[in-house]
Amino acid sequence: MNGIFKYFYVIFIVSAILYGSTYVGPLSIRQLTTLIMFIILLKEKVVFEFDGIIKCYLVFLFFAFLSSTFEGKVAIYFKDLIAYHFVSLVAYQATIVLIAKYNAVKYLINALVCVGLFSSVLTILQYVGYGVLTNQVLNILNIPLANEDFLYTIQESSENLANYSLSGAFESPVPNGYYLSLSGILALYPIAKADSLFKKVLFLLVWVVVFWGSFCCQQRLSFAMLALVSLFVFINNRSQFGFVIYFILLFGGYRLISNFDAIDLGRYASFEDQSRIQIYYAAKEYFKNNLLYGGIWGFREYIGKSPHNLFLNSLAYSGMFGSIFMFFIIIVQMKECLNIKELLSSSVLSFILLGYLVITVNSFTHNMSIVTGDIVFWIMWGAIYAYTRIEYDDEYFELA
Repeated sequence: MNGIFKYFYVIFIVSAILYGSTYVGPLSIRQLTTLIMFIILLKEKVVFEFDGIIKCYLVFLFFAFLSSTFEGKVAIYFKDLIAYHFVSLVAYQATIVLIAKYNAVKYLINALVCVGLFSSVLTILQYVGYGVLTNQVLNILNIPLANEDFLYTIQESSENLANYSLSGAFESPVPNGYYLSLSGILALYPIAKADSLFKKVLFLLVWVVVFWGSFCCQQRLSFAMLALVSLFVFINNRSQFGFVIYFILLFGGYRLISNFDAIDLGRYASFEDQSRIQIYYAAKEYFKNNLLYGGIWGFREYIGKSPHNLFLNSLAYSGMFGSIFMFFIIIVQMKECLNIKELLSSSVLSFILLGYLVITVNSFTHNMSIVTGDIVFWIMWGAIYAYTRIEYDDEYFELA
C-alpha cells in the first residue's frame, strides 16, 4: 500500500486542482479521485483527525447550511459541500497520512511545483501572444479551457495580453495567481537543500520560470508576496547565487518594462483598485440588515460581486455566529504561520508555513479561501498539522 498511496496521492491532488470541471459520467474527475482516496484511507484504517480546527470548521459549515436555508439555496449548499468541502477534507487527511505515516512530503512538494511550472509556461505563452497555442495544449490534456473566446479574440486583434490577468492552466486568473505564488515558494526548498551545484542550478531555473509566470499572470498581490518571500528566503539562507539571480530578474524586468507605456505594463501600472473599496463600502450597508445569518447569494445580488475578502466571505457564507468559529481558525493558523523561530530554521516546515501564509494573505483581497473550501488551503494545513504533531528529520526529504 506504501507505493500505491503515494502515487495515487499525486494523481488525486493534480486531478482535484486541474480537473474539477471535467466529468466522467455523473462525477467530475475531482469527485471520482476523491472517492477512491477516501476508500484508500478507510483501507489504511486511518483514524480521522478531528482537532479543534476541524471541529470549528464543521460548526462553520453548519451555520453556512442555516444561511443557505434562509436563502432557499440548500441544494447549492450540498453541491458545494460535496464538490469542495468534502474533497478538501479528504485531501487534508490524505496529506497527514502522506507525511506522518510515509514520510513522503516530497510527493506533495513535487506535485504542487510541477503544477505551478506547467501553468507558468502556459501563462508566459499567453502573455507573449500565444493564447491559441495554450488552448490547444489544454485541449489535448482535456483540461477545461479558460476564457477560450477571450484568448482567441485578443490574439486575432494583436492586442497585448499584458493588459489582462492570465489564467495559465486554470479556469480563471485568481487560482493561477495562488498556485504560482505557492509553487514558487515551495520550489525554493530544494534550492536551499541541494547538495550539488547542478541541482541548485536546476531548481533555481524552475523557480525563475515560476517567478516570471507569476509576474505574467498579473495577479498583483500574489506576485508581490512571492517576490517578498523569495527575498526573505535568499537572505535567510545566505544564498549569494540566488540573491544575484533575484535582483537580475527584478532589475532586468524593470529595465525591460520601463521602455513600455503604462498600458503595456498592464495591471502593474496602478495598484489602486476602486472596485474593491466600493465592494467593502457596499458590504457595510448589506451587513447592517444581514449580519445574523449572512447570505452570500443576497450579497451578490445586492452588490453584483462576491465579497473579495476572507472575513467578509465568512460573514456572507455563515453569518455572525459561523464567522466567530472561522475567525478562531484564522487566528490559530496565523499564529502557527508566524512562528519566527520556525520560519528562520529553513526546514521543510518553514517553507510550508510561508506558502500557507502567502495564500492566506491573498485571500484578504480575493474570494478563494478556506471559507469557500478550496483544496489548496487544506492540503497545506494538513502538512502543517502533520509536522507540528510528529517528530521529523529534514533529511527524509529527498530531492527528486
